[in-house]
Amino acid sequence: SFADLNYATRSFRNVLTLSEDQLTDVKKDCQVVDSPLFESTFWLPATEPPRTTLERLAKTVFDFHTQGAEFDPDTSGAEWWVQI
Repeated sequence: SFADLNYATRSFRNVLTLSEDQLTDVKKDCQVVDSPLFESTFWLPATEPPRTTLERLAKTVFDFHTQGAEFDPDTSGAEWWVQI
């Protein structure tokens, strides 16, 4: 249920472990999607597999915050964006 979700502001350290190569790829991807050619935010439906490195990161965060929670996967997902 929604009562099980924690809406408090939180921060976490060392949640994502990335190699130097992975971090380089993420930085490059961020520069690409931060261009005026793309929308400013992106949506990954909970029912769809991630297609890119940034979508995989969004899915990892979504899965972390929804573990143990009940939600409707047909209407849920991760909105994500980059800020450079």
